[in-house]
Amino acid sequence: MRTFVKKNWLLFLILLGSLAVVLFLITRGGAQPPSPSPSPTSRPFALLHAFPPGGKQELGDPGLALSFSFSAPIELASVVITLNPYINFDLFIDPSGETLYVRPLPKWDYNVEYKINISLKSKDGRGLSSPIEQVFTFTQMRNSPLSE
Repeated sequence: MRTFVKKNWLLFLILLGSLAVVLFLITRGGAQPPSPSPSPTSRPFALLHAFPPGGKQELGDPGLALSFSFSAPIELASVVITLNPYINFDLFIDPSGETLYVRPLPKWDYNVEYKINISLKSKDGRGLSSPIEQVFTFTQMRNSPLSE
């Protein structure tokens, strides 16, 4: 055995050092505790896009729905809408749950100023910072095959 150690003393020293490092890591508890990862910041629940944008709009189809797109899925049961002058309307959302549609029953009247107020909550219970208020008037399209 002495001859083996004399011939391979460097290999023996490396093995002994590796064993010492492994034992040190095991007795120390392994790796350091993981550092906390930053938590994702959620963006506020807000209106991203609305159709119509407000004001006077030419409209070829007076049965077209208004659309309101939000930053998170909405809870349809939480939607409260006031429409002045009042007309019957239907509410529905897209498959993602992020766009609310307000469809007139049967249609919007041309040259009438409508005012819509919407309040609602997201599926996770967040509310808007303030209700949506929009004023719009639809006019009949000029030079359109639909207006003939």
